[in-house]
Amino acid sequence: MIKAPCTPPTPRQFFIDGLKHELSGQGQKAINCYRAAAFLGETEAMRNVSRCYRHGIGVQKHVREEIIWLKKAAEAGDLLSMFEYAVLFDKGERVNRNFLTAKMWYKAALVSLMNRPIFEQ
Repeated sequence: MIKAPCTPPTPRQFFIDGLKHELSGQGQKAINCYRAAAFLGETEAMRNVSRCYRHGIGVQKHVREEIIWLKKAAEAGDLLSMFEYAVLFDKGERVNRNFLTAKMWYKAALVSLMNRPIFEQ
């Protein structure tokens, strides 16, 4: 009997697996799944990699990596990441305060929000 080849997980499936591992307390497996999804373009996973570095979930806390991943997610169009990135610069949390950068990312988040349908299908 010939078995059909397995289809590789989608970026979204890696992300969902990461959530399951995180909720079950398996931080190392969670960050590995989030990274896999992030490298495949899943923006929510990029944001979660950032969060893992911020809170030390499966990795050592690392401010620089946190900010790098948050910026990647924002640049990839993740609305919440755009807003969080703007807040970092607005408040000067873990980065040098920069109102121009904050304003740019607040505006990007607003434009992204305005271009979304009210009800997503």
